Amino acid sequence: MNFDRNTILGFVLLAVLFFGYFFYINKEKAAFEEQRIAQAKKDSANRPKVDTAALARQARYNDSMAQVGAAGQIAPAMQGTEQLSTVETDLLRVTFTNKGGQPKWVELKAFKGPDSGFVRLGGAPGDRIDYNIVTGSNAASGVSNFYFTGGQVAPGADGSQVVSFQLNTPNGAVVHQYVIRKGHYLIDFNLQVPQAAAGGQQLTLNWNDHAMALQKDVSYERQMSAISYREDGDYDDENILGSGPVTFEKPVNW
Repeated sequence: MNFDRNTILGFVLLAVLFFGYFFYINKEKAAFEEQRIAQAKKDSANRPKVDTAALARQARYNDSMAQVGAAGQIAPAMQGTEQLSTVETDLLRVTFTNKGGQPKWVELKAFKGPDSGFVRLGGAPGDRIDYNIVTGSNAASGVSNFYFTGGQVAPGADGSQVVSFQLNTPNGAVVHQYVIRKGHYLIDFNLQVPQAAAGGQQLTLNWNDHAMALQKDVSYERQMSAISYREDGDYDDENILGSGPVTFEKPVNW
């Protein structure tokens, strides 16, 4: 195909126009983007800064007020100082806390961890025994929120050691009693909750416990970790890598 000089000149002019158009558009776009970024920085600088620390304090205050409201007539029992007491046998060293009136951690004296100290069970944040009690008209709160009285260690008639905690409520005293015996890993937990404080004939108890790393080999520990129990007198266990929740139909001993 042959092109005369005018045709070639026309194509050249079109090319120049296209290049000029795209150059202009890109330049305008870049200028607009620079202006947008500058305006965004200006708006950000003028925007009041969020005091995250104040928000966190307010959130903690709101949570505290909600707990106090739920505590009803025994709200003063939510204010206190944690006190620890220790019971020791040939096998165990059990540390109790008056916050919730329960064991804080248990040390197994016959077993050593990687740090050469006694193997410790419990004591992780969130570990607790909890259940709701009626604290007033249309109010209920978890028992682990309260500071119990007591906690002293007393000798039992059979040579055991007994630790008792008490929380006074408008519906009667809630008592947590623990019995620790020499030569036994089993700790008896005697729970006394007035029916009016329980809100009925049924009490739902939640036991939260986090498995802590006790071995250097994490994979081996996960394979071997299990919850052992006796259901209606028959021994069984559930591996932590099992297939989900387990429902008990008969009385259980841990």
